[in-house]
Amino acid sequence: LVAYVGFNIGQKPADKEHPIGHGRAEAISGLVIVVFLALVAYEIITGAIDKLIRPELIRVPDIYAALMAVFGISVNYLISEYIIKIGREIKSPALIADGKHQKTDIFSSIAILIGVVVSNIGYPILDPIIGLLIGLLIVKTAYGIAKENIDNIMGKVPSQDLINRIKYIADNTRGAHNTHNIKVDYFGPYATVYLHIEVNGDMTLSESHKIVHTVENNILKEIPEVK
Repeated sequence: LVAYVGFNIGQKPADKEHPIGHGRAEAISGLVIVVFLALVAYEIITGAIDKLIRPELIRVPDIYAALMAVFGISVNYLISEYIIKIGREIKSPALIADGKHQKTDIFSSIAILIGVVVSNIGYPILDPIIGLLIGLLIVKTAYGIAKENIDNIMGKVPSQDLINRIKYIADNTRGAHNTHNIKVDYFGPYATVYLHIEVNGDMTLSESHKIVHTVENNILKEIPEVK
């Protein structure tokens, strides 16, 4: 639901109050998902520690828990891979974050499965130990998603490869030279680009203006995420 809301707000067109669009809503929704992940991790870790301190709380689960764990592993794997694939295709931080969030449920299901098996063969203490490890793994996932979305909001410089592609396209436009001061700002699934080019000083303003628009159109054509 969080990813869905963020995605829909992020797709809204630019308006008077948001002239560059609403794309950062997706990164914000990604951070909201991180909050939910942190809460899940807290519940798992505290529950596991409580059982390690008080072993009498440990209960040996039955076979139905193992069957549900296998079902959960299969379903969550298929769903998470699909969500992440779509998110990467459309450059959506919200969908990618949601897919990674979904993927943590796979580890939870694996933990349940291992815990059930091990508990039933006589080592119930391993159940909370595995739970603790899964909780820490979710913390690691949450940190990665948080960093990625904060970098997006803070306007972190993208890969040098993208900068080089922009420079190459601009420099290979007739009349444009020495492209420099390239700045890329991501807004969720799309990016804006600012750059300087040099033109012949003897040109008229109208002639140089045409070159500027040609450079702009070439970049938009060759790099789909630039809007």
